[in-house]
Amino acid sequence: MKPALDVHGHIHESGGERKVGSTLCLNAGSESSIGVLRGCLVDLSAKGVERTLRVEG
Repeated sequence: MKPALDVHGHIHESGGERKVGSTLCLNAGSESSIGVLRGCLVDLSAKGVERTLRVEG
């Protein structure tokens, strides 16, 4: 069984999302050195990822 979601956050300024096969890969891309924090809200169901929302503050 393949994972529905793969979450990353180590490469801070390179935020984005990309599909690798059927797996959604997310990186929030925070830039804490300038005070920008980003995150991703993800709705999951038995079918997998239903929707995502990128947030920043």
